[in-house]
Amino acid sequence: MKRTESTVATGQISREQEEMLKVLSEGKTLKEVLELTEEDLNALMFAGYELFNQGNYDDSQVIFKGLEALGHNDPFISTALGTLAAREDDLETAENYFNRAIESDPEDVVALTNRAELYLKRNQFQQAAEDLQRAIELDAEESSALGSRARVLAMVTHELME
Repeated sequence: MKRTESTVATGQISREQEEMLKVLSEGKTLKEVLELTEEDLNALMFAGYELFNQGNYDDSQVIFKGLEALGHNDPFISTALGTLAAREDDLETAENYFNRAIESDPEDVVALTNRAELYLKRNQFQQAAEDLQRAIELDAEESSALGSRARVLAMVTHELME
């Protein structure tokens, strides 16, 4: 503990920290430096998802932000962070995350439906209708709960547009 405090206070870094900074400056991600496997990262994503489902949003957000910081570019992480930002009414941040998720996976029904809800909150009915139509098309077999939610939102959007 003293070593860390004195290192921070004096601005000096250890040899290990210096080596870590050198490796990171060479373009490696923290995920590569720490030698985390896809299995490790997926286990963390699952833990974040479970925490979210249990209503433990703060801890869930810490995990997803950590995965993002590690350079793990899974659209699920962007969708989760967008959902968490939307819960906090940070609509701009949420939209940015949903956009990133949809760019990575144009068939992300969750991101499409959640982004449509943001558009509805902003009275951007045409954009909402487009996202909802795409989500409905992706759930053509009507097997997804989110597809059902998209259908209900599409009906509401249609009524609001008239």
